[in-house]
Amino acid sequence: MTMQMTFAMIKSHVMVSDKLAAVLNATFECMMTDRLQVRAMHSGPLEPEKIARLYQEHRDKPYYPDLVRSVSEGAMVMAFVGDDAIARWRAILGATDPNKAAPGTLRARYGSRTHMADNVAHGSDTEQAAWRELAIFFPEQIELWASQGLLVRPVREHDLDETSGSGDVQ
Repeated sequence: MTMQMTFAMIKSHVMVSDKLAAVLNATFECMMTDRLQVRAMHSGPLEPEKIARLYQEHRDKPYYPDLVRSVSEGAMVMAFVGDDAIARWRAILGATDPNKAAPGTLRARYGSRTHMADNVAHGSDTEQAAWRELAIFFPEQIELWASQGLLVRPVREHDLDETSGSGDVQ
């Protein structure tokens, strides 16, 4: 097993609903079982440029407006650390489509069956994505975490550029 860090986000529709306590309890219960620790966390409104950078690879997709909407009222963003944190958090989340998520996963339990973007939460899918996403929301800590061996610095210059660019939300 490899100690690593990942980005996690509870989406805004959960933050403003009666599901919040249940989702957070389930999240932290799973994290304790999988021995994931919170290194950083904050909640509140997300700046439009951060949303655009988070979902930049989806900008030309028809579901992009739904992704933006799913976090536009704010979110809880977190940095988790633990053995194989990326795979473990993704397993806790379940499949992106709540209709295909395994029973017991956060997305199966709390995600929308009709709007896939309302799938409760987000998690990095690779080490490069974790770096990029953590750098968007926790820029002041990214170098420290890399120096501690918790994050793999992207090899390509393009990966570093993605963390500093901004885009307009349409």
